This record gives sequence, C-alpha cells and structure tokens, in this order.
Amino acid sequence: MGCVIGICAATACACCVNVGCQCCGMAFRLTTSVATRATYAVVFLLLSIVQWVLSAWASDIIGWIPYVGDDCDTNPSTCGSVAVYKIAFPLSLFHLLLALLLIGVNSSSDPRAKIQTAWWPLKLPLLLLMILSSFFIPDSFFNFYAWTAVFGAGMFVVVQIFLLIGFAYDLNESWGRKYEDEGQKMYLWLGLGAVVSLYSITLAITIASFFFFNDCWYNPSISSLGLLVSFIVLALSLWPKIQEINPKLGFLQGSVVCAYCTYTLLSAMMSEPTGCNPFYASETTSWTEYVTTTVGAVFTVVSVLYASVRTGSLSHDSDDAEKNLLASTIAAQERHDPQGHKGDGDKDKDRDRDSDGEEKTAVGELPVLEDELMGDDERTATSYSYTGFHLSFMLGSMFVAMLLTNWYVISGDNDSMATDMGWVSFSVKLVACCLGFAMYFWTVFAPAIFPDRDFS
Repeated sequence: MGCVIGICAATACACCVNVGCQCCGMAFRLTTSVATRATYAVVFLLLSIVQWVLSAWASDIIGWIPYVGDDCDTNPSTCGSVAVYKIAFPLSLFHLLLALLLIGVNSSSDPRAKIQTAWWPLKLPLLLLMILSSFFIPDSFFNFYAWTAVFGAGMFVVVQIFLLIGFAYDLNESWGRKYEDEGQKMYLWLGLGAVVSLYSITLAITIASFFFFNDCWYNPSISSLGLLVSFIVLALSLWPKIQEINPKLGFLQGSVVCAYCTYTLLSAMMSEPTGCNPFYASETTSWTEYVTTTVGAVFTVVSVLYASVRTGSLSHDSDDAEKNLLASTIAAQERHDPQGHKGDGDKDKDRDRDSDGEEKTAVGELPVLEDELMGDDERTATSYSYTGFHLSFMLGSMFVAMLLTNWYVISGDNDSMATDMGWVSFSVKLVACCLGFAMYFWTVFAPAIFPDRDFS
C-alpha cells in the first residue's frame, strides 16, 4: 500500500506541476516546449525518488502485500533491487513507446504532437497503471531486464560523457566571450577558479586512490594511468600548437574531463567485491555506497535534464526557437486577418474601446489567443527532437535502476534469486573513463584531422 500511495503521490505531483507550468506559461510567457519538458523531468525525478526509497526499505513497504511481497520473504537480499526494476521497466517502456509514436513529428501541426505536449490525464494514469501492473510480473522476468538495463545504462554513460564534454565547451566559450567582448573580469576569475578547483579535486582523488587501494597490483596501476592521462590533458591545454589548430580549446574542458574520469576510476575501485577494496562489506551497506550512489544520482538527474534541452540544440539552430515563435505568431495573425491589410477606417469599425481605454474585440471577430501567439513555439518546427528526448529518458531510467542497485545482476528463479555485484559496475565505470578521455582527445585533434569540416 505504501508503494501504491508513493507512486500515486508522484503522479499527482506531476499533474500539479503540469498545471503549474500552464499557469506560469500564461503569466510569464512560458512556451509549450519548455513546460512539456519540465513536466517529463519532474515525473522522472519523482519516480527516481520512489525507486531510491524502495531500494532501501522495500521489505517494510511492500513485504506484507500478498504475492507482491512474496520475494521479500523468500529472497530478502534481492527485494529492493527487484522493486527498483519493477518501476524502471515500465518507465523505460513508457518512454520507448512515446519515442516510437513520435518518430517523424516535426511541428505541432502534426496531430501526433499532442501525444507529446498534451493528453496528460491519459498519459500519467497509463504510466501509473503500467507501474502497478509490473509488480505482478514474475520476478524471474527481471533477470533478463537487468541485463537489458546494463547495456542501456552503458549507452547512457556514453551520452552522459558526450553531454559533459559539450557542456564544458559551451561554458568555456560563453565565459570567454563575456570576458573578451564585454570586459567582465568576473568570468575570467570564475573560469580560473573552476579550473584550479577541478584539477585540485583530480589530484586529491588520485592521492586517495593510491592511499586506500594499494593491496592489489592493478589498482595502483589504474590510478597511475589515470594520473598520466590527466597530465597529458593538461599538457595539451598548455601547448600553443594545439591552441592554433583548435582555438576553442581551453583549460576548463580538460579540467572537467579529468575530474569526472578520475572520480569514475575511484568509483570503479570502490565497486570491487574483493579484499582489494578496503570499503567492501558483503553484509552491510558501507558509507562509500551511499557516497557513490548520491554523486551518481546527481550526475544522472543533471544529465537527463541537460539532455532534454541539448537534444533540441543538436538538431536545430540556436535561433530556431525564436524563428519558430515568430512564424507561429505571424501564422496566427494571418488566420485572424487573412487579407493581411486593413485600413485605419476598417480597424476603427472592427474595434472600440471600453471605459478604461483598453481595446476590446468587436462582435463576430475571433480573438487572438495569447497562448496561440506566445505559447506554441513549435507550430512551424519543433525546438527539439521528440524521439531523441524520450530515448534519453529511457536510457536514463535504466541508468538510475543500475545505479540504485549498485549494478546488481539478478540470477536464479523466483525461489532462489541472487545478485552478482561488483564486477559489472567495475567494468562499466572503467570503460566509461576510457571513453571519456577518448572523446576528449577526439575533440582536441578532430579539427586538425578534418580541417574542411565545421566543428562549431
């Protein structure tokens, strides 16, 4: 019952957020695309919180419910993990269905666009029904879904790194422009402070990994390689020749990548289920698990929210939203004034003024709605890819599931289920670190390898 109440509460909050976004849209000219993405993001965040609660207290919340809580009695060690999967699976399936339904939608004039921007009284109860139904699926089914989530989470890690590097480049360019063009020294000191802080974090994490993880030969080797690559990244940022072939490269991008990849290496070593990990505890949850879960959750939420905005900018110009809004306004005005020209005399006949001096619509004339002129900014073209948006959320839901279960892979049948912990997480994080450095080096040398290509 507690699970049902929690899920219903999350859905109700999402409904309230949607209504709130609509009200804010009327008051502050909030566009449809922004309000829609905000609602999906809140739904994702609230369900992630529900998953986190179930991962820790599933036995107390659903253990007493007949059939649903049977796994908590027979396999208490997997109860929380299975409960997380039973929310992640319908959530990822929900976004996959929307992604498929919205393929090829390029403007709000497409009837299918309403699936994305409207129909909330239908979509949210459908999601709630899917989640509740998943608790009646046999637990053995989630043996297969766990492996699907592993690959999906791995893909999201790649997306996460890609977005992180893109964010670092955008931030460096924005701060540099404000300092060089507008002379605001604050952004110079802000950039220097960020670089020094991030490289200090990189060094501190490396020292901690050498100090705590020195029992097995491969852990110091991994830390040494990470430190060596970080020095190479710093050297490339200082090399004038690299600045000539890639003027957009700065210290900030390298510091962000080094800090992220070094933390990922430390997190990978914390996931080792062997004596090489001094923080490993097989029976109790260690404080390191809470730290890695919290930091990972912050990265995930930020990445998904940023992806919801970035997906559109990857497919459209930065000025497309304004162009679409202007075109929508003109189109709306043309529908109410097809002739496009009225003399001053005709306007005087069509309109009059009230006692307060405010203009009011004449009888028989259709009013130009504010939400039509200012709310729908996608009448001529969408400001982001609907399909890409939902695919990002689908992969993000899989990543959250793996994060909250510590990348556990469930095996066995309903009567004897177990988790294979540690090495899957270690491998994925190690590969993520390698991909992060590889993607950064590609952004550094790509302009020299392909000089005729525009990388702006």
